[in-house]
Amino acid sequence: MPPFINVTYTKIILKKRHINLKNKHIEHLYLFLTKGFSYLKQNPLILLLLDIKTHKKRIMEHIRILVILSLLLNITAGYAGPGKEKDGSAATVYESVANKNYTIDVNRALPMRGKAVSLTSGYALAIEGDSVTSDLPYFGVAHNAPYGGSESLRFKSTAEEYSVKLTKKKMTRIEFKTRSNDDYYTFKIDISPNGTATIYVSSAYKQGITFYGKYLK
Repeated sequence: MPPFINVTYTKIILKKRHINLKNKHIEHLYLFLTKGFSYLKQNPLILLLLDIKTHKKRIMEHIRILVILSLLLNITAGYAGPGKEKDGSAATVYESVANKNYTIDVNRALPMRGKAVSLTSGYALAIEGDSVTSDLPYFGVAHNAPYGGSESLRFKSTAEEYSVKLTKKKMTRIEFKTRSNDDYYTFKIDISPNGTATIYVSSAYKQGITFYGKYLK
């Protein structure tokens, strides 16, 4: 029996219309509806069950009812289930981000010039209160790298001008500024309700770079 055909509900509707159908009738009607007369050719015995020759109008009425019920049940499932789950996820992401307590695991980097780079585990951006722990690599051109300094984005500092908002598309958008011992950075982060995260980092002395990963509470 197809999962979106609710047998009990269907029988109630049919009963109100003075139509008596058993579960096996509903199943055969559904298969006839979806496969057409090819299903009848493969299963000629159901012609006796449906009695098409003597009850054509009644059979077509049954089919129309099943079509309407199927559409209604599909629409109801689509709006009642996933919608609420997404709303709850977006609210959860926004709350933890607003409280400054989250981590983003990074698995891919996209330099301003060049191809995307897949990353192994161990790269992340963590926010805890006003503290920022950046454990990220860097691929690109450093315009004014200090002598003996590191060109990676590995540092621990303080988040300044931290802001967070929820967009119309339910994306949680974060922006803050910070600095390492040798550079100044602006972080812009977008987190979707399902936890997919995009981090764009601009720098005073380096080309910008984008990271992709997963939000962790």
